[in-house]
Amino acid sequence: RAVLVVAAWGAGRRACDPGWGTQACPHRARLVSDPHFAAELTTTDGDRFFFDDPGCMAAYVHDRAPHVRKMWVRDGAGVWVDAANAHFKKGASSPMDYGFMTDPQGHEGWDAVVKTVNERALRGGS
Repeated sequence: RAVLVVAAWGAGRRACDPGWGTQACPHRARLVSDPHFAAELTTTDGDRFFFDDPGCMAAYVHDRAPHVRKMWVRDGAGVWVDAANAHFKKGASSPMDYGFMTDPQGHEGWDAVVKTVNERALRGGS
């Protein structure tokens, strides 16, 4: 019984892989299939959402304002990293054309992704 409590407590505190090619992004319903651009969000309610583009995760947070527990993005080595501490390269050909890809040599932070998404929303795109 104690094992179940520990497992439940840890749920949402660590990233996990989606069902590649079967898990739909909640922002645009596109299947999450490219690990290079995948993103993940957990809420304080214990919900877990996977995104096909880091920009989709930022747009989802902008549009829905969920109670975010943690957000992750995949780095080039396939490791989940905290989105707030990730480095991004701008100009990538990302699945939903937000143009950001994690890159340890990148000069952009999560705030640049959020800014781009917010500006796009103001122009009428999402």
